[in-house]
Amino acid sequence: MAKIFRYFLIGIFFVGGLAWGALKAPEFVAPGGAECDLKQGIIKYYANGSQLIEANWEQMNFRAKYLEYYKNSEILNAKQQVKITETMNTIKTLSCDELNYQHKNAVITAKQKVSLQANDLLISGQLLIWERKNNLARLSGAPKLVYQDWEIIGSKFEAKLDQELFNIFGPVSGKNQELIFQADQVLFDRKQQKIYLEGNVVIVRQEREELTANKVIYDLKTKKFRAVGPVKSRIIETQN
Repeated sequence: MAKIFRYFLIGIFFVGGLAWGALKAPEFVAPGGAECDLKQGIIKYYANGSQLIEANWEQMNFRAKYLEYYKNSEILNAKQQVKITETMNTIKTLSCDELNYQHKNAVITAKQKVSLQANDLLISGQLLIWERKNNLARLSGAPKLVYQDWEIIGSKFEAKLDQELFNIFGPVSGKNQELIFQADQVLFDRKQQKIYLEGNVVIVRQEREELTANKVIYDLKTKKFRAVGPVKSRIIETQN
């Protein structure tokens, strides 16, 4: 049977008379039980086979095979099959192998096999630092963005999640069913349905036409692009 703990109740029980009831305390469900280190102020929670730990804290739901909660610093560590669902503004789902959440600073650090789904857009990589107060996320480790039929890869991302703006630093490459591009930097604007390519832009269309420019704006709705400044174009000859 799963063991349910409200952390402020544990605090009252183990730490004589502390008024934990005023805190926005997390709630844990640990199918494999839990153990508490009173001296260190750490509670460890365990899954039971495929039954994962579940924790609810404000507007986030955490799931993992192993979880630690540090009561004094309000830090939560999770490992193995980690998944967070946030319901603030738009629903976001974060998956990874290892996670650290600092509640006081509202900062999430996710490592290894990281993916963040926001509506119909997915970004993935190996290291994500998500500042929840300003909804700024930094992603590195072969980061990739997937949206509709687009796949864009860069060296690092900076995303303003509330504005759905994704700065992708290069070298950047992207492709869909019709186009392939390269650029030094890309701004992906999901709200405005625009992709801004800057610096040494090369676009190849249907493997037949090549365009080079310093700046190109691609419209996701019309599937048309506009080059700014000097442009070079050529027809790619194919051998029969």
